[in-house]
Amino acid sequence: MGISYNYLYFRYKITQHQTIEDRIEAAKMWEGIPGTIFVDKMDNAASKQYAANPSRRYIILDGVIQLVGAFGPYSDLAQVVNWLDQFKHK
Repeated sequence: MGISYNYLYFRYKITQHQTIEDRIEAAKMWEGIPGTIFVDKMDNAASKQYAANPSRRYIILDGVIQLVGAFGPYSDLAQVVNWLDQFKHK
């Protein structure tokens, strides 16, 4: 299932970030999730340096793989968001 920034906007009110403060504020929605959340600079340097295509998302908790997403840049984002939402509310 594809997911767009429109989905993220309507579900979480995330807009296209204009400043680093916007990105940091958006990352705060995941407070309470164990682990480290990284925020890329506005030039997307980390994304450009370490991007892998096709991408695949994993959720690993306490060394155990909890979720293996499908290939593609946004193909499994809804699945990841749903898992994080469920975990956050436990």
